[in-house]
Amino acid sequence: MTTETPPRRRQPRAVNPETANPPQRLTREFSTYDASTITDLLSILMANIEDGLLQSGATPGVDYTFRDLATWAMPMVYTGWKKNNLKWMAPPEDRPIDD
Repeated sequence: MTTETPPRRRQPRAVNPETANPPQRLTREFSTYDASTITDLLSILMANIEDGLLQSGATPGVDYTFRDLATWAMPMVYTGWKKNNLKWMAPPEDRPIDD
């Protein structure tokens, strides 16, 4: 009879709240969003995923990358696009300038 060893869990780092700096985020936070646009929805989802990772003790750039956040958020963006709930907004340099 063999017994399997349970996976080892990473021990939380000891943090002194008085001297600890909050971890540097990979995503930027904005004051307003339009969740009906692809770009803003992607930003919102990536920031929310990063919030969960930071609350769980993950270290940006070590435990996850910017590409990881985008990869994890894209299926949710695609679902919104597929349901026709999202609109495309051209990048700023491609938008017409009103005179």
